[in-house]
Amino acid sequence: TKQLTIFRPPLTLCIQLKRFSFGGGGAGGFMHHQGFSHFAGKGMGVMRGGSKVQKQIEFPATLKLPLSDGRKCEYELSGVVVHIGGCATSGHYTAFVRRVGKQGTQQWLNMDDSFVDPVAEKTVLKNKDAYVLF
Repeated sequence: TKQLTIFRPPLTLCIQLKRFSFGGGGAGGFMHHQGFSHFAGKGMGVMRGGSKVQKQIEFPATLKLPLSDGRKCEYELSGVVVHIGGCATSGHYTAFVRRVGKQGTQQWLNMDDSFVDPVAEKTVLKNKDAYVLF
């Protein structure tokens, strides 16, 4: 369990979830394996370039963050970057973005290259490949 103490919270909180495991070690360098070549830096995990952590990480739509002086700070989830793929050196990135309308209505959108589709908030919160939260 890790603990972080915050005195002055930022206006926008960005949280990067630990999604890759870089075990193995080695000196790093250009690797060639089964017809594919890629660069593997020191500690990146031989041949795979950092394997994907498949565990689903739950996160709320509203984060209530206690501050070091007893105050509380609330953050509303406004975006999620998603990594689809098995390792750090390859994959595809998409994003979920919350759009707020003129009358205060909210809608979640799935952004995938040139495609934009509306999705339910529960789809965003249950995504098993979430990587960065805003």
